[in-house]
Amino acid sequence: TDETATENILKAMQIYSSLCGTLNMTIPRDAFITAMCKASLPPHYTLTVLNTNLLKSDTKGDRRRECDDVSHSGLNCNNLSGASQLPLGLYLGSCDGHEMRQQVVAVGTPLPTASLPLGAQQGPVMLTAKNLQCMRAVLSLAHCHGAVLGTAWHLVLTTLQHLVWILGLKPSTGGSLKASRSSDSTNAVITTAVMADLPVLSAMLSRLFESSQYLDEVALHHLIDALCKLSSESMELAYTNREPSLFAVAKLLETGLVNLFRVEVLWRPVTNHLLEVCQHPHIRMREWGAEAVTFLVKAALYHKYTPSLKDNKKLQTMLLSPLQELSSIPHPDIRQKQLDCALQVLHSSGDIISSGWPQLLDVISAINEDQGYSSFSFLNLICNNFFF
Repeated sequence: TDETATENILKAMQIYSSLCGTLNMTIPRDAFITAMCKASLPPHYTLTVLNTNLLKSDTKGDRRRECDDVSHSGLNCNNLSGASQLPLGLYLGSCDGHEMRQQVVAVGTPLPTASLPLGAQQGPVMLTAKNLQCMRAVLSLAHCHGAVLGTAWHLVLTTLQHLVWILGLKPSTGGSLKASRSSDSTNAVITTAVMADLPVLSAMLSRLFESSQYLDEVALHHLIDALCKLSSESMELAYTNREPSLFAVAKLLETGLVNLFRVEVLWRPVTNHLLEVCQHPHIRMREWGAEAVTFLVKAALYHKYTPSLKDNKKLQTMLLSPLQELSSIPHPDIRQKQLDCALQVLHSSGDIISSGWPQLLDVISAINEDQGYSSFSFLNLICNNFFF
């Protein structure tokens, strides 16, 4: 059947992508991944990152060397520059307009991008069953072969972010994505069959980021860098009052939570970026930045370490540093979130804090009268529970 043929082609492309990644052949790797990503999105979807020249390289020597590698493998390097521009039917079986209409399973609004002029309107876009089949293949590729994706993580995550937006999936507690129940928050029209599949797709997305715990440190940093870059792009769009995607922020949180066993590797790059998000003028963007920072701090303090956190003064200082830095952000909603977190930290982890007290006291000293808390009540709690 057509579906089986498509599945076989997608599996072959995953294998080729993995092989190229393993051999450090970044150009053909990115060409295969770009083709899969394009096939996941609606036809003619405006996404600049998938239209870049894949053969562009920092040095001519790198390009020549990779072309030699590709030619030895039997592929024509000169044709790869157009790999992402070839008709999707070449990879995934062509279908006429009537068949395409029959396959439509979701209609949603496209995610605004920097390439779309301010004020310009994009009409609704349609996802077909084949688009979602390709989306699952992209998820499978990233899940099984994330260690060799390198900089291609940005291609994969950008595509997933756009698909999540079209499907109307929104971030929830802990960074997972859920189908929005409010008709006001999403314009997506989802068929009954796909509505039942949304929890499955959400679970696949969560498993993808949960599997980051098995990546080596280099691969993990590639993933984090890609998420930070994606989040920065969303922040830029939000400056023009366009509704931002919170996908990258939510997935930074999810990635951080499953990698707390090696918290020193990721803590600073993840929290430094989230602190930037907390300063954003767009309220939804900074709300989720604060949610991610405070959730991570609480989870990190509660995590079991060897040696224990109580005996690791340097780690205590590092984990509480983002909470302390929130004091420099003037937005009242961020300061409120900071104090709520500080109170929860005192109740749940106060008995293991030793060298972290100066940072907590610094948070308390920055309280102002408009925040619903008083410095005295915090100090009273500390003195009664931890010192007397």
